[in-house]
This record gives sequence, structure tokens and C-alpha cells, in this order.
Amino acid sequence: MNIRHGFIVGILCCTVLMSSGCGSVNSGRDTSGGVSFTADSGNEDACISSEISIVSQNNCARAGNLNVVAAPGKAAASTTAVAAGNPVVAKKSVLDGKKVSILGDSISTFTGYIPADYSIFYPENGGITKVTDTWWMRVINGTHAVYCADASYSGSETCGLSTEMKDGRPGVGYRRLKDLTAANGTKPDVVLVYMGANDLLDSRPLGTNNGTKPVQEGNIGNFSDAYSLMLDKIRVLYPNTQIYCLTFHEICRWNDAGVGYTFKSNIGLVSSQYNDRIKVIAKNKGIPVIDVFNDCGIKPATSKVLTIDGTHPNAQGAAQIANSIIRDLDAENK
Repeated sequence: MNIRHGFIVGILCCTVLMSSGCGSVNSGRDTSGGVSFTADSGNEDACISSEISIVSQNNCARAGNLNVVAAPGKAAASTTAVAAGNPVVAKKSVLDGKKVSILGDSISTFTGYIPADYSIFYPENGGITKVTDTWWMRVINGTHAVYCADASYSGSETCGLSTEMKDGRPGVGYRRLKDLTAANGTKPDVVLVYMGANDLLDSRPLGTNNGTKPVQEGNIGNFSDAYSLMLDKIRVLYPNTQIYCLTFHEICRWNDAGVGYTFKSNIGLVSSQYNDRIKVIAKNKGIPVIDVFNDCGIKPATSKVLTIDGTHPNAQGAAQIANSIIRDLDAENK
């Protein structure tokens, strides 16, 4: 072979190699047009085959985020690393597109989002300065849900006068539950209930109701009766709404040396006892439970890092609460 012929052959070989693009990468393309990609184990620069459209928010309160979604009728791409030979098809959250309302206490408040006459904790008292850092807005944004209303009242218990129509403080009261409806009359598709911390802090008796005993309207003085009646009333007021009962994170304190410990009420009760009752009541009513208490990581050893006072999470603690909720919702969707 002379030099000229060898030069031509070399050019042809390079052309063949370049035309193969990603070499031994299998595009993993779904003939239906969905998004999937796989990488050959010997090639780190895998090609990605995707048909993704970016849609802006129209009427949804998602804190100004843009969401990357699949083209109509196609699966969205996952942001998770892909193992060789395994195409990715991300599942939609069970909250995707759903209108979500929150029923909570100070842990779930934020100025401008709760009724004007409700008591507020955030952002005035520190720890969380942006609504996008609250646990509930993180959940809404992280699941592509839509904000509906926040009926959270700082310092409120589940207990109280269940027939109350003006004061929003009792979690079991009619005024409070009606505030789960948006100001424009929109009703929620989903209600996230994050109640119980103040019943512990204020030493409300736990009670014995497991969710099967009817409770008469009136001044409800124990947690179990109040929580059970509250759920029953939400179902009556919002018959087409999915309720999720969230256990609340562990309430802690720390000593002068900065060592955390579990808060115990004046009647000797701790967070886990109220949370266990939440699980029992919800189970007997057929309502799903999201176990924030066991999953979010706020415990005595971490409370000084994740909360501002052992009760109220800071932005990092709120992120962990939100992540635990999203994980549980994803697990439910499998």
C-alpha cells in the first residue's frame, strides 16, 4: 500500500468511527417516543435520547418553578443515574396536579398564606425566611402539586370547642376546617394533616379512642377524641378529598451542655405516644399515614442542628421533613 492509499484508508476509518457517534452506546429509545437512555458499561459518555418539553406554570402556585415534563403522552426522564441496560421511566407523584391544603400548627404557618386573623410563627421568629423553605411548600413543589390553602394556626391544639365558627384556634373546630377551602372557594383534592405537637406541649390527655368510637360535638378535652372527630368532619366537609395523616417530628429540648433529650409533658407523655395514636386512629378510618416522626431524622441528637428550639424546624429540618413525606408518597405510588 502506497502512502496515498494509506492516507485515504485512514480517512475512511475515521469517518466510520465518527459516524457511530456514541460508539457502543445503546440509545434505549422507546419506539413510543418516551424518554429512556442506557449506557454501555465501557462508555462513560452515554448518548441520551429524549423528547422533553418545558412547560411554565399558568395558574399553579409553585413558587415560580419551571417543571421539566415529558411531551404529551410520554414518560418523563429521571434525574437519577442510570445503570447499564436499564431504561428510566419516572412515575408521577400521587400529588401531581392536585390542589393541596395544609392543616397544622405553628410548624406549618407562613405570613401571607394563612388567614389574616391566625397566629403566625414563620418567618417572624426565624429559622425559615422563605415560603419555599417550609416543609409544605417543598412538598408541593417537589411533587408538582398545586397550593390551595393553609389552615395552620400557631399555638393551636387539636382539642377545643368543635362547634367554634369564629375562632380558628381549635383544630377540631368548624372555622378551622372550613379554612381548608381557598379564598376563591376552591376546595382541596388533598389535605395534609400535621397536628398534635401542641396537644403534647400543653399536656392534653391522650385519651383512649382508637378511631372507632363516635365523638359528640362539644368541648373536646383529650387528643384521641379530638383527632378522631377532626378527621370525621374533614370527610363530611370534603367528601371527595384525600386525607393524609402525618405524624409529627419528635419534640426535643437540650440541656446547658447542648445535649438533646426527648421532651416530656407535665403529665409524663412524649411525642411517640401521640404519634402512635395518630397511626391507630388513621388506620381504623382507612386513612393513609406518612410517618414523619420515624423518617425525618429530627431526634434528640440532631435537634439542635435541625430546629431552632427543639420544636420548630429550621430550613434544613423542614427540608428533611419534606423529603421524608415525598419518599413515603413515592413508596405509595409503586
